[in-house]
Amino acid sequence: WGQAWNRWLAARFADRDTLDAALGDLTDSEDPATGSVTLPAELNGQRRAHLCQVFLVETERAMIERMRRAVRDELRCQALVTNLNYGFSFPSAQGARVGLDYVDDHFYVDHPPQFNLPVAVRYANPIRDGAPGGCTSAGMRIWGKPFTISEYDYTCPGRYRGMGGLLTGALAGLQDWDGLWRFAYAHKDVEVSAPAPMDWFNLANDPLSLAGDRAAILLFLRRDIDPAPHRAALVLPEPLLRDPPAHLQLGGLDWLAWTTRIGCAVVDDPTRVPAGAVAVPVRGSHDRAAVTRLLAGTVALPPAGTLRSETGAVAMDVKSGVLCIDTPRTAGGYADAGRSFATADATLRVEVQGAGATVFVSSLDGSPIRTAKRLLVTHLTDLQDTGIRYNESARTTLLAWGKAPHLVLDGSAIVRLARADAAHCQVWALSTGGHRKARVEATVDGGILSIPVRVRGAEGARMLYEVVAP
Repeated sequence: WGQAWNRWLAARFADRDTLDAALGDLTDSEDPATGSVTLPAELNGQRRAHLCQVFLVETERAMIERMRRAVRDELRCQALVTNLNYGFSFPSAQGARVGLDYVDDHFYVDHPPQFNLPVAVRYANPIRDGAPGGCTSAGMRIWGKPFTISEYDYTCPGRYRGMGGLLTGALAGLQDWDGLWRFAYAHKDVEVSAPAPMDWFNLANDPLSLAGDRAAILLFLRRDIDPAPHRAALVLPEPLLRDPPAHLQLGGLDWLAWTTRIGCAVVDDPTRVPAGAVAVPVRGSHDRAAVTRLLAGTVALPPAGTLRSETGAVAMDVKSGVLCIDTPRTAGGYADAGRSFATADATLRVEVQGAGATVFVSSLDGSPIRTAKRLLVTHLTDLQDTGIRYNESARTTLLAWGKAPHLVLDGSAIVRLARADAAHCQVWALSTGGHRKARVEATVDGGILSIPVRVRGAEGARMLYEVVAP
């Protein structure tokens, strides 16, 4: 890398004075002719670091083109080609992604800083942070190319990972992405065939995340949530990417990801943007007031302290940490104990008791919740392993994973559904495999079916329920 860096500098700068002006800190002992110009210690901050970003991107772009020719021309393989799916989040990197068939990225929420125990873990409600999972990835999309997430996870043993399916499915649907891969289902075959203690990622070992992930499948793959009708394009002129100013950054539109579709427009001519998109120049894109003025009359922005999609399907209150997903076939959200959430038309109202929980209701026959003959009700509090150990009661340092069986935090909620046939519906508590375990006595009042859901059941912990209409 050091040799390549020096060759690149020698080819780019005609003389030492020009190089010195570009780097800003060239020492007397450094000369690209002798290969002695050192790489920066990091890629942020000084001019040397910024110039190294351009070097890395141009090297990457040349590699992509060389490999593409080998795959396409020599091997005659027409498979789609992508790369750069983790990192390279500076603006000039978009110039390399232009050469890909589709853009791909990864994101994680509460990813551990290391895998060896003891390790610090984070127990924070993501809604209070603005639900950032996936928002930065959304801004890396390039309009005109498919966009995928080939790894995502709200990792164990996070207290709030139950809402990961709702949040990921909702964001992917709103943004109209093209593919999602959960990391990971399992790493060993035994984890698929028999119960095992949970670990950082494996879905098969974590009944809570497995139940929550169904919301992602329904919202995104079944398209229960509609894409946002508008889009904003961060305009990145190609000449600017080849020689960008040091202060230029991506991410100026990330805060809009829960409101409207976002992405980049890499163009030769800065006046050319995708049809129908609101053009946001990359210079000044971090000025929210300026971006708000550009969006005025096109995209309705939510009040301060809230996040809300322009479709109304997603709403969050940052201060209280309450989430509400409101679509005809899948509806739900998260609330702490003592709080509630409801859809706009009162199809669903959830009152959370005992322990904060993710609760959602999904149609199983494709009809709207109000008329579906079968509904799945999911109630997720927290799940940990027997004997799992933390260093403190706040559970911020994990010492040991523990073993099976899984333990579920006791909690309850009242799920109220508006249905014309409420008096004729039956409710069943289900096993995690979907088998009916016990009848649940619901009440009916004026066309409202009230279902008491509680983790503690005679047959063990309950997370899933089925509503059956005649």
